[in-house]
Amino acid sequence: MSDSLARFRDLRGVGPATEARLHEAGVFTWEALSEVLDAIAAVRSSSGDTLRDLSDQVAALASAAGAAAPGPPDG
Repeated sequence: MSDSLARFRDLRGVGPATEARLHEAGVFTWEALSEVLDAIAAVRSSSGDTLRDLSDQVAALASAAGAAAPGPPDG
């Protein structure tokens, strides 16, 4: 896979704002997006939760932890 910045707006339904959010989350390549989608699909299939359910749970946990935005772990 190429290491160049992917243009996610080429996907139907993805506009500049969504593409920017993906980049802010550290997703810059098609390979990285594929890995994220595979991970989400695995969680959804094992839990039965919808993507909205997962998003709500993550937001609640982040809020409870006082996390304003996801970032890399300190290392």
